[in-house]
Amino acid sequence: MESELPTSPEYRSAGPRAGRLLLSTRRWGIGLAVAALLCWAAVAVNGFFVELGGGPVRSAAEFHERDARTRQAGGRLGAELRLGKLVDHAADTSVRCTRGLAANGPGETRDEPSYEWEVTFGKRADYVAEVRRLRAEWWERGWRVHDGRSVKGLPVVSGTDDYGIDIGLAIDPGSSRPKIWADGGCIRHHVRDPAATP
Repeated sequence: MESELPTSPEYRSAGPRAGRLLLSTRRWGIGLAVAALLCWAAVAVNGFFVELGGGPVRSAAEFHERDARTRQAGGRLGAELRLGKLVDHAADTSVRCTRGLAANGPGETRDEPSYEWEVTFGKRADYVAEVRRLRAEWWERGWRVHDGRSVKGLPVVSGTDDYGIDIGLAIDPGSSRPKIWADGGCIRHHVRDPAATP
């Protein structure tokens, strides 16, 4: 004869309530997960269309700050060289640029802050060693690093710093001399900021 384990009335009555609570909790969890997924999708779609339109419109002050950071990034790279030295001051190679499909609004423009510095090395091997050293150091910093070859077959290296500015050591295709360059990317910005109201 099988015997049943005695159960208390409290336990028997708690069973259906506990099941409903578990089901309700599960539904809330699924609902929150779906809501979070929809929010993420909305942000992603918005970001896509903002980029398609040429990116967010920055203030003139923000553009000038980006321009200054770009110049400083290249200057820092020049100061970090161990086997080469800068020949001259920065050459401003900034250009108007296009990014996305949308036209600029009134008082807006798009510029790409960029600078170049001519560099001299004692010998070819010094240049190659400097490229290898920079590549290794930038990897250690966690930067995105790109390798390549110049028209003359020499290695070149570029990386993206913590501010999203691209910098590199390369061979200038026109002069065949080594150069450092820094590029702040295409920035859509106001030509001038509205005057501060008193």
